[in-house]
Amino acid sequence: MSKTDKDINALLRSKRLRIDEGRYSKTLSILRVRHDSSDLSDLSEEELRTVAWKKE
Repeated sequence: MSKTDKDINALLRSKRLRIDEGRYSKTLSILRVRHDSSDLSDLSEEELRTVAWKKE
């Protein structure tokens, strides 16, 4: 169902609609990380520790 700008503004004012900026881009980045199949075997031990640290 389509909403007009007037309808959307009314929903926002009545707090029946919320806009989470960046929600889809955050979710997409999480999914990309989850399904990442990068081969890290060519990294040094120090680089592997850095990657693991950043992942945490």
